[in-house]
Amino acid sequence: MSQTERVNDDEEAGTAGQDRSAPAVIGVLGAGTMGSGIAQLAARAGARTLLHDPIAEALERGLEHARDGLAKEAAKGRPPPSGWSRSPSSRRSLRASS
Repeated sequence: MSQTERVNDDEEAGTAGQDRSAPAVIGVLGAGTMGSGIAQLAARAGARTLLHDPIAEALERGLEHARDGLAKEAAKGRPPPSGWSRSPSSRRSLRASS
């Protein structure tokens, strides 16, 4: 798709001139395998990520899975998102709610 085609598509969709950057906050409903993986990727991209599951045990497992994934990426040399660390006091980019 050429730049001209993209501009025309944006104008038709009513989104011309709008910022296409990633969202600042992402909410993920469900902390199972898929939800925790999505939360991990969103946090890795730098978005403030809210993970929700009505079952407290599932939420804790999903949150730990996402945090473990981020830690494994850091161990492989991929820096974690800014503001993230394993210490509970500085886990700002990935939060949970039930």
